[in-house]
Amino acid sequence: MPVFIPEPRNLPELPPSPKVSIAITSYNYGSFLAECLDSCLAQTVRADEIVVVDDGSTDDTQRILQDYMAWERTSTCCARWFSSWPSA
Repeated sequence: MPVFIPEPRNLPELPPSPKVSIAITSYNYGSFLAECLDSCLAQTVRADEIVVVDDGSTDDTQRILQDYMAWERTSTCCARWFSSWPSA
């Protein structure tokens, strides 16, 4: 049986500093959220945005996220909080 070897593709060049987005899903994740956000902010390549999607947590997730949003106010990194998505 013959072996298929694909031809090399010419891909476009990557930008010198690629855009980085971090998505964090959260539901009652408050006890881990601060450590998670600290880890995201400590990465070698700084994130352009951190998006935290929360589906109506009943713990302190919202308070922790709001504290980080107030503390981390730069043009290159932000956090967004979404809540109360309709449920089925």
